Amino acid sequence: MSNTRKNILVFLIPSLMGLFFFLAPLSVDGNFTFPLALMATGVKGLLGDAIHPLITAIICLSALVSVFANTIKPAFIVNSALLTRLFMLTPVWVVIRVLGAVFT
Repeated sequence: MSNTRKNILVFLIPSLMGLFFFLAPLSVDGNFTFPLALMATGVKGLLGDAIHPLITAIICLSALVSVFANTIKPAFIVNSALLTRLFMLTPVWVVIRVLGAVFT
């Protein structure tokens, strides 16, 4: 596949997915809704009352690991491209994550 065609597809596919999730009305039980709202309702139904503690735990864990990664700089985070992108942040972003955890 040519580079130009690949670039067009890389732009076009996520754009069309975004249009579908946010703008395409679906009829469910006689009511119109959007696919993203339908997915959110499904996740909320699946997790029930556990959704709030789960999200709180994820936010707090993200803040703790970010502080840990930026102060200790463990090898398993530094040597992993994914973990580095997720947790090796500028000091401003670490503070924002910590504040998010505090106010959650």
